[in-house]
Amino acid sequence: MRKKPVYLLGWGECNNASYGPRYRANPLITGITQAGKRAFDMSGVAHKDIRCLNIYDDYIPIVMIQIEDLGFSGRNDKAFFEKTDFTFKGDLPIQTSGGMINCGQPSTTGGMLHVLETVRQIRGEGGDRQVPNIKFGISTGVGAVNYGKNFGCTAAAILGSEV
Repeated sequence: MRKKPVYLLGWGECNNASYGPRYRANPLITGITQAGKRAFDMSGVAHKDIRCLNIYDDYIPIVMIQIEDLGFSGRNDKAFFEKTDFTFKGDLPIQTSGGMINCGQPSTTGGMLHVLETVRQIRGEGGDRQVPNIKFGISTGVGAVNYGKNFGCTAAAILGSEV
């Protein structure tokens, strides 16, 4: 292999039904909580070891909800968001490539944007935006945003430089 390998260490997904017994009427309840828990459990990686979050980001509130639902902060923890440095050199780097907010929502390919950036960071290919000392990162995806309801499907993947 020509490039340093990056491993899929854990993943999870959750499909939220729009109707029926699994219907969740609260649009702020996402499947990221379940998907993230499965990914963390499978990988054995702790939150403190994650050095990069590249998460689905069509709107800023969606980023904040996912940070909360993944367990990096409590619900509505304003102080966490005020004190945390989210830059690539900071405490919890997010969207190190600028994410979809930066380049636009590229339809169904949007999820791979986050995975590719996490791989770049773990390989040390981040250039001027390289996260220092990174071994593990997480990427998420959200699909079928049912406005006024909740996300139709969600996924989380933890990637790393070692198994």
